[in-house]
Amino acid sequence: MRMASATAAMGDVMARGQSADQERAEYDAWVDAELEQRLREADDPATKWIPHEQVVAETRALIDRIAETLAGKRRQ
Repeated sequence: MRMASATAAMGDVMARGQSADQERAEYDAWVDAELEQRLREADDPATKWIPHEQVVAETRALIDRIAETLAGKRRQ
């Protein structure tokens, strides 16, 4: 009986390993496809580029508005 339990446990471990390998392969394929799509978008002349400084300024303004809203709720 112990041998059967050990064999079953080993089978489970091996199945998980194969599953993990398959998951990694699927994830790698997904990442490759995403990168290819993003590179096509970057190379497209119609792509609108936003300067880094603008993104930083807009993000900072959003963070400041959220902080002000939260600070106002704390005072109530």
